[in-house]
Amino acid sequence: MVFGLQLSIARAGSSANFVSMVSIYDFVHEHFQGNKCLGLALLIAAVSCLFSLICALILAYFDKRASRILKKDTIVVDEKVNITDAKTFPLSFWFISLICVSFYVTIFPFTALGSQKEANFYDSIIYLISTFASPILGIMVDMSGRNLFWVLSATFITLIAHGMLAFTFIHPLVAMIIMGTGYSVLACSLWPMVALVIPRHQLGTAYGIMQSVQNLGLGCVVLAAGYIVDSIGYISLELFFLSWLTSKYYCCINNFYSISIKFTFFSLG
Repeated sequence: MVFGLQLSIARAGSSANFVSMVSIYDFVHEHFQGNKCLGLALLIAAVSCLFSLICALILAYFDKRASRILKKDTIVVDEKVNITDAKTFPLSFWFISLICVSFYVTIFPFTALGSQKEANFYDSIIYLISTFASPILGIMVDMSGRNLFWVLSATFITLIAHGMLAFTFIHPLVAMIIMGTGYSVLACSLWPMVALVIPRHQLGTAYGIMQSVQNLGLGCVVLAAGYIVDSIGYISLELFFLSWLTSKYYCCINNFYSISIKFTFFSLG
């Protein structure tokens, strides 16, 4: 549920970004040209980062205050943390990272390809759906505890959405709503799985590595997606995304199901 609430707030900001930034740029463009226009538009957007910094400072104050009241600073921690701990991470963690990058490359590069206002609106639907659905789906994941089942469900849902965009003439709004639902399910169920296979004192390292793998995959796939669109077309791009989702789906079934450490049928723990 916590991941769902966090995702809800984050994706509300993403939706606002998709809808507002083009309008902000057009407004600034009426008064400035060239690099000045782009720079001023980015400075206006950077105000949100300043607000984020203020929130982080407030959170740091409360965290320090809680440590003093609860006397956490007096607790001796025997475990030492080192980047080389990654060599000891279980195979299940690396499968989680692989599933993460295989799914997110079909969402983030996909939404980054729209350029006009209407395209930005449809792209923002994914994050708008996530804003409202994530807390509810997070509660459902907590109640069932079957994270892997939800990951598989998210993959299947997103496969349907991309398939609709590629092979049907159904209004894209329907497919984007379905894709937003799949994205919300995946985020609420996948990221908490790391805490179930990695010791608490190594979670920071694990999440950092997972984010690194994800961003490496996104960086490469964005380049590939742009090349595919320019040289072959959007149908081929959808087939490209469908191949990623299919590989992720079979990775979940064939690999995770065979791992016995900390796993039960479609469930962790």
